[in-house]
Amino acid sequence: MDTVSGYIHEHANEIPFKALKPDEMEVSAAEKRQVMQQVLEHDHGLFLSRWGRHLPPGILEAFEPFREEDYEVDFYLKQLLPTPQQQHMLRSIIHNRRYEYLKRHLRGSTYFSDESMQQHDPVLYEHFIGQHMTQDEKDRPHDPEENLVQRILGNMDRSKAQEQVQKQKTIDEEQFEEEEEDSDDDDDDGDRKMTEANETGKEQDIEEMMTFREEQREELVRLLEERFLAGKDTQFDYAKVDQNEAYDDMAQQEQDLQDQYFDDEESDSAPAGSIPQPSVYTGEQDY
Repeated sequence: MDTVSGYIHEHANEIPFKALKPDEMEVSAAEKRQVMQQVLEHDHGLFLSRWGRHLPPGILEAFEPFREEDYEVDFYLKQLLPTPQQQHMLRSIIHNRRYEYLKRHLRGSTYFSDESMQQHDPVLYEHFIGQHMTQDEKDRPHDPEENLVQRILGNMDRSKAQEQVQKQKTIDEEQFEEEEEDSDDDDDDGDRKMTEANETGKEQDIEEMMTFREEQREELVRLLEERFLAGKDTQFDYAKVDQNEAYDDMAQQEQDLQDQYFDDEESDSAPAGSIPQPSVYTGEQDY
């Protein structure tokens, strides 16, 4: 139940503890955590009856393994967890909120700067961008506006990223050590264009290389956007977006409700044994 315990620790102040009498003082967050943790360890059903309605579905799912052996857990989870139709709608709402946050705050921000993308995934960054950079570009100087602490942290981040890239290179070399090193057929398009630009120095080749590098960067940004929408940025607090109605796109929600309604109607009216057709909805978040 580490997931539930972690949620209690982080969100104790947001969870109503008990109904207070007019002259009764609210208990401290530390006291809340202690009592809630004790109840969680000794009686899952009692915990759900008191605080289950204040937990998000992802946290409630931690109680699933106890449903068969504990009637109370099963009873409360049936009340608290969304139905499959509600889960589908909830996933859509969360996805749309993340996409709205992405549009408002991340696109055009430092989230997709080279330094940030390199920290998010050093190996992926090296594959799409790093391997096509010159050594001078890789050894770019610090921003003159950075202070000493920022420079030290930046050097640590670069060093950590380089270590991860080197580990991946070692793994790749071990896996493909039997391949011929002089095989021209296995060189990717990016290496070919970089070589041509370096050897000939022709303006056309340089322009082609710059275009290629920009395309690579756009592809990396697209992949990192998909990763963010999928909830795979481990350093981002998704709760501040997923549970925030300020990021709701009401027009999109209305469209989702209509799509769900017609999907349900088609499912109910479909002949027995027929194969349901997949939804063609793409929505604004398709890009």
